[in-house]
Amino acid sequence: MDDLDMSGERLEQTLKDLSKVHRWLGGHQLSSQLLDKLWQRDKSIQRIVDFGCGGGDSLFSMYDWSQKKGRDIQFKGMDANASIVHYAQEKAGKRAIEFHQGDIFSKENIQACSPADVALFSLFLHHFSEEEIQDIFKSCSNLGIRYIVITDLQRSKWAYRLFKLATKLVSFSEMAREDGLLSIQKGFHREELKELLANSPYCNIHDLKWKWAFRYVVIAELEGR
Repeated sequence: MDDLDMSGERLEQTLKDLSKVHRWLGGHQLSSQLLDKLWQRDKSIQRIVDFGCGGGDSLFSMYDWSQKKGRDIQFKGMDANASIVHYAQEKAGKRAIEFHQGDIFSKENIQACSPADVALFSLFLHHFSEEEIQDIFKSCSNLGIRYIVITDLQRSKWAYRLFKLATKLVSFSEMAREDGLLSIQKGFHREELKELLANSPYCNIHDLKWKWAFRYVVIAELEGR
Protein backbone atom coordinates (compact mmCIF):
# COMPACT_ATOMS: atom_id res chain seq x y z
CA MET A 1 0.00 0.00 0.00
CA ASP A 2 3.04 2.30 0.18
CA ASP A 3 3.34 2.07 -3.63
CA LEU A 4 1.78 5.40 -4.62
CA ASP A 5 1.44 4.37 -8.28
CA MET A 6 -0.52 1.22 -7.55
CA SER A 7 -3.89 0.99 -9.27
CA GLY A 8 -6.37 -1.41 -10.81
CA GLU A 9 -8.12 -4.51 -9.60
CA ARG A 10 -5.37 -5.61 -7.20
CA LEU A 11 -5.50 -2.29 -5.36
CA GLU A 12 -9.31 -2.27 -5.16
CA GLN A 13 -9.40 -5.82 -3.81
CA THR A 14 -6.84 -4.93 -1.15
CA LEU A 15 -8.86 -1.89 -0.09
CA LYS A 16 -12.02 -4.03 0.12
CA ASP A 17 -10.25 -6.68 2.21
CA LEU A 18 -8.76 -4.14 4.63
CA SER A 19 -12.13 -2.39 4.93
CA LYS A 20 -13.72 -5.73 5.78
CA VAL A 21 -11.23 -6.37 8.59
CA HIS A 22 -11.61 -2.89 10.08
CA ARG A 23 -15.40 -3.25 9.96
CA TRP A 24 -15.27 -6.61 11.77
CA LEU A 25 -13.00 -5.15 14.46
CA GLY A 26 -14.98 -1.96 14.90
CA GLY A 27 -12.27 0.30 13.47
CA HIS A 28 -14.58 2.41 11.32
CA GLN A 29 -16.85 3.20 14.25
CA LEU A 30 -13.91 4.33 16.38
CA SER A 31 -13.49 7.51 14.36
CA SER A 32 -17.13 8.57 14.78
CA GLN A 33 -17.03 7.68 18.49
CA LEU A 34 -13.96 9.86 18.97
CA LEU A 35 -15.57 12.67 17.00
CA ASP A 36 -18.66 12.43 19.19
CA LYS A 37 -16.46 12.66 22.29
CA LEU A 38 -14.54 15.62 20.88
CA TRP A 39 -17.77 17.35 19.91
CA GLN A 40 -18.93 17.17 23.53
CA ARG A 41 -15.76 19.06 24.47
CA ASP A 42 -15.86 21.65 21.69
CA LYS A 43 -19.08 22.28 19.78
CA SER A 44 -17.43 24.92 17.57
CA ILE A 45 -15.84 22.17 15.43
CA GLN A 46 -16.97 22.60 11.83
CA ARG A 47 -14.25 21.20 9.56
CA ILE A 48 -12.47 17.84 9.67
CA VAL A 49 -9.75 16.51 7.38
CA ASP A 50 -8.64 12.89 7.19
CA PHE A 51 -5.00 12.69 6.13
CA GLY A 52 -4.16 9.36 4.51
CA CYS A 53 -7.87 8.73 4.05
CA GLY A 54 -7.45 5.55 2.00
CA GLY A 55 -10.75 4.20 0.73
CA GLY A 56 -12.65 6.73 2.86
CA ASP A 57 -14.28 4.39 5.37
CA SER A 58 -13.49 6.53 8.43
CA LEU A 59 -14.84 9.60 6.66
CA PHE A 60 -18.01 7.76 5.68
CA SER A 61 -18.57 6.69 9.29
CA MET A 62 -18.04 10.25 10.59
CA TYR A 63 -20.19 11.80 7.88
CA ASP A 64 -23.05 9.39 8.59
CA TRP A 65 -22.71 10.16 12.32
CA SER A 66 -22.90 13.91 11.64
CA GLN A 67 -26.00 13.50 9.51
CA LYS A 68 -27.70 11.36 12.13
CA LYS A 69 -26.87 13.88 14.86
CA GLY A 70 -27.73 16.91 12.75
CA ARG A 71 -24.21 18.36 13.00
CA ASP A 72 -23.14 20.84 10.34
CA ILE A 73 -19.59 19.59 9.72
CA GLN A 74 -17.52 19.71 6.53
CA PHE A 75 -15.38 16.68 5.72
CA LYS A 76 -12.29 16.42 3.53
CA GLY A 77 -9.91 13.57 2.80
CA MET A 78 -6.43 13.47 1.32
CA ASP A 79 -4.39 10.54 0.04
CA ALA A 80 -1.17 10.43 -1.95
CA ASN A 81 -2.40 7.72 -4.33
CA ALA A 82 -4.60 9.15 -7.12
CA SER A 83 -6.26 5.77 -7.75
CA ILE A 84 -7.24 5.46 -4.08
CA VAL A 85 -8.73 8.97 -4.15
CA HIS A 86 -10.78 8.04 -7.22
CA TYR A 87 -11.95 4.85 -5.50
CA ALA A 88 -13.00 6.80 -2.38
CA GLN A 89 -14.84 9.40 -4.47
CA GLU A 90 -16.87 6.71 -6.20
CA LYS A 91 -17.58 4.86 -2.96
CA ALA A 92 -18.72 8.07 -1.24
CA GLY A 93 -21.84 8.16 -3.41
CA LYS A 94 -24.01 11.14 -2.46
CA ARG A 95 -22.07 11.96 0.69
CA ALA A 96 -20.82 15.57 0.58
CA ILE A 97 -17.15 14.77 1.17
CA GLU A 98 -14.33 16.56 -0.64
CA PHE A 99 -11.31 14.45 -1.64
CA HIS A 100 -7.82 15.63 -2.62
CA GLN A 101 -4.82 13.80 -4.01
CA GLY A 102 -1.59 15.02 -2.49
CA ASP A 103 1.57 14.50 -0.48
CA ILE A 104 1.22 15.43 3.20
CA PHE A 105 4.81 16.75 3.15
CA SER A 106 3.92 19.26 0.42
CA LYS A 107 2.89 22.64 1.83
CA GLU A 108 0.82 23.33 -1.28
CA ASN A 109 -1.02 19.98 -1.06
CA ILE A 110 -1.77 20.21 2.64
CA GLN A 111 -3.03 23.79 2.32
CA ALA A 112 -5.67 22.53 -0.13
CA CYS A 113 -7.28 20.81 2.87
CA SER A 114 -7.43 23.95 5.02
CA PRO A 115 -9.03 25.50 6.91
CA ALA A 116 -9.68 22.65 9.32
CA ASP A 117 -10.40 22.32 13.03
CA VAL A 118 -9.53 18.63 13.38
CA ALA A 119 -7.00 16.39 11.62
CA LEU A 120 -7.68 12.66 11.66
CA PHE A 121 -4.88 10.11 11.28
CA SER A 122 -6.46 6.67 11.02
CA LEU A 123 -3.93 3.83 10.69
CA PHE A 124 -1.64 6.31 8.96
CA LEU A 125 1.19 7.52 11.19
CA HIS A 126 2.86 4.12 11.56
CA HIS A 127 4.03 4.47 7.95
CA PHE A 128 6.45 7.24 8.95
CA SER A 129 9.55 7.86 11.04
CA GLU A 130 9.44 9.87 14.27
CA GLU A 131 10.99 12.87 12.50
CA GLU A 132 8.42 12.70 9.70
CA ILE A 133 5.54 12.47 12.19
CA GLN A 134 6.80 15.58 13.97
CA ASP A 135 6.93 17.37 10.60
CA ILE A 136 3.30 16.35 9.98
CA PHE A 137 2.23 17.67 13.39
CA LYS A 138 4.10 20.92 12.79
CA SER A 139 2.39 21.37 9.42
CA CYS A 140 -0.99 20.85 11.08
CA SER A 141 -0.22 23.46 13.74
CA ASN A 142 0.95 25.91 11.06
CA LEU A 143 -2.46 25.54 9.42
CA GLY A 144 -4.16 26.36 12.71
CA ILE A 145 -5.63 22.88 13.16
CA ARG A 146 -6.73 22.79 16.80
CA TYR A 147 -7.07 19.05 17.43
CA ILE A 148 -5.58 15.83 16.16
CA VAL A 149 -7.33 12.49 16.45
CA ILE A 150 -5.23 9.34 16.06
CA THR A 151 -6.26 5.72 15.76
CA ASP A 152 -3.32 3.43 15.20
CA LEU A 153 -2.06 -0.06 15.84
CA GLN A 154 -0.36 -1.46 18.91
CA ARG A 155 2.90 -3.20 18.10
CA SER A 156 2.18 -6.60 19.58
CA LYS A 157 3.17 -10.22 19.02
CA TRP A 158 -0.38 -11.31 19.83
CA ALA A 159 -1.86 -8.90 17.31
CA TYR A 160 0.55 -10.21 14.67
CA ARG A 161 -0.24 -13.85 15.40
CA LEU A 162 -4.01 -13.37 15.53
CA PHE A 163 -4.09 -11.37 12.29
CA LYS A 164 -1.94 -13.98 10.58
CA LEU A 165 -4.28 -16.75 11.73
CA ALA A 166 -7.43 -14.84 10.79
CA THR A 167 -6.23 -14.18 7.25
CA LYS A 168 -5.57 -17.89 6.78
CA LEU A 169 -9.07 -18.85 7.92
CA VAL A 170 -10.89 -16.21 5.84
CA SER A 171 -10.56 -15.42 2.13
CA PHE A 172 -8.07 -12.59 1.94
CA SER A 173 -5.75 -11.21 -0.73
CA GLU A 174 -2.03 -11.81 -0.23
CA MET A 175 -1.30 -8.11 -0.57
CA ALA A 176 -3.80 -7.14 2.14
CA ARG A 177 -2.39 -9.85 4.40
CA GLU A 178 1.19 -8.66 3.94
CA ASP A 179 0.19 -5.01 4.39
CA GLY A 180 -1.67 -5.80 7.62
CA LEU A 181 1.22 -7.76 9.11
CA LEU A 182 3.74 -5.07 8.17
CA SER A 183 1.52 -2.39 9.69
CA ILE A 184 1.36 -4.27 13.00
CA GLN A 185 5.16 -4.52 13.04
CA LYS A 186 5.36 -0.75 12.53
CA GLY A 187 2.77 0.05 15.21
CA PHE A 188 3.29 1.87 18.51
CA HIS A 189 3.62 1.28 22.20
CA ARG A 190 1.79 3.63 24.56
CA GLU A 191 4.96 5.36 25.79
CA GLU A 192 6.09 5.99 22.22
CA LEU A 193 2.86 7.81 21.44
CA LYS A 194 3.07 9.83 24.65
CA GLU A 195 6.62 10.88 23.82
CA LEU A 196 5.69 11.80 20.23
CA LEU A 197 2.90 14.05 21.47
CA ALA A 198 4.93 15.51 24.34
CA ASN A 199 7.53 16.70 21.84
CA SER A 200 4.95 18.08 19.41
CA PRO A 201 2.70 21.16 19.23
CA TYR A 202 -0.14 18.81 20.29
CA CYS A 203 1.16 18.05 23.77
CA ASN A 204 -2.19 18.71 25.45
CA ILE A 205 -3.49 15.12 25.54
CA HIS A 206 -7.17 14.63 26.35
CA ASP A 207 -7.33 10.90 25.63
CA LEU A 208 -4.84 8.10 25.08
CA LYS A 209 -6.45 4.71 25.46
CA TRP A 210 -6.06 1.14 24.31
CA LYS A 211 -8.99 -0.29 22.39
CA TRP A 212 -9.84 -3.64 20.92
CA ALA A 213 -8.45 -4.84 18.58
CA PHE A 214 -4.89 -3.95 19.52
CA ARG A 215 -5.01 -0.24 18.77
CA TYR A 216 -4.59 3.07 20.51
CA VAL A 217 -6.89 6.07 20.23
CA VAL A 218 -5.71 9.61 20.91
CA ILE A 219 -7.32 13.03 21.13
CA ALA A 220 -4.79 15.85 21.54
CA GLU A 221 -5.09 19.61 21.40
CA LEU A 222 -2.77 22.31 20.17
CA GLU A 223 -0.57 23.68 22.95
CA GLY A 224 -1.72 26.94 24.50
CA ARG A 225 -5.42 26.51 23.80
